[in-house]
Amino acid sequence: MQNTPKHTDFEQDRVTHTLTTRAGSILHVSNVPALKDEEGVIYSARVSRQLERIFSEWATTQPIPGSKTTLEYGEVELPTRAYPNPVSLSIASAVERSGLTKTEVARRLGVSLPVLSRWMNPRYSTHGVDSLRRIADVLGLRLEVRFLENNGNKVA
Repeated sequence: MQNTPKHTDFEQDRVTHTLTTRAGSILHVSNVPALKDEEGVIYSARVSRQLERIFSEWATTQPIPGSKTTLEYGEVELPTRAYPNPVSLSIASAVERSGLTKTEVARRLGVSLPVLSRWMNPRYSTHGVDSLRRIADVLGLRLEVRFLENNGNKVA
């Protein structure tokens, strides 16, 4: 019968947890509470959920590929965004009004369905102007970018 380690076999410690995106962006979260033994590190369910939330929130900021970010666990204040993003909502509305399926729009854009879905996600906020132009072209629309003062008046 295999010996299962008991909670008392672990030593309480603080570690740095590293997460990497597919694009190679790296997030280091330091001072993470953990239990350690000679075989590795174990996080409590609460800490695991918090790390998942931190990574998820950080990933939505669309970090630059290959960039490195270090955050302190417990003092994490990730950038907040205004949701929903009106650009994403405009894309979703235009796709819906086009009468085309999302699959067909994605095909015409030369992107995968998940990429189109990300652009339509109200939490996504880093749309490129070139991508917006392509979307407008495929949907037979004209792209207009405006700067407004905080009171809503046009700047130029």
